[in-house]
Amino acid sequence: MRIMNYLLLFLRNQGYDDDDISVAAYGYKKVALFVVNILETLLIGLLFGCVKELSLFLVFFVPLRIFAGGFHFDKLWKCEILSSLIIVVCAIIINNSKSVEFGFFIYLFILLVCFIIHLLFAPQDSDNKRLFYEEKKRYKKIVYTLLFFYTVILFVARLMASKPNGILIPLLLAMTVSGLSVSENVLYERIRHKIQ
Repeated sequence: MRIMNYLLLFLRNQGYDDDDISVAAYGYKKVALFVVNILETLLIGLLFGCVKELSLFLVFFVPLRIFAGGFHFDKLWKCEILSSLIIVVCAIIINNSKSVEFGFFIYLFILLVCFIIHLLFAPQDSDNKRLFYEEKKRYKKIVYTLLFFYTVILFVARLMASKPNGILIPLLLAMTVSGLSVSENVLYERIRHKIQ
């Protein structure tokens, strides 16, 4: 926080107005949070012995989460706790999947369910991040492109890799976690609107 305060003070001394400074503060927080999440994932990956797989999970998950949206907590600390738990659960699943080869139809079923959830409900906005109509249209196209790209990766990895779980499990976990977040937000929004 001190570094941010110095940065904001520096910007104020350079003559930037309050709007520019608030945009800079928001950007700084986002970058800092992203770096912390990467370091946290690497640490959990080291502890569980699956740095490569968790890194792949992030590579697949982050773009999907950005454009598909999903549930957001009202407090940052709640989001951080849930994110940490998700990474730990993913690490446990990755470690347990190393000794088990799932059947192709299990992969296909998970892929199909996640695909349908994203096609029907993504992108999801929330109170913390409302999307305009044009943004929703653009995000939907990006989500469709990501889903297509991920599906191709799944099939190619399944057909060509000698140990496909190294890429399939992180990719399926990314799609599953994103699908759950999108579904959770749909349910939350429906319940909230019925209560109001």
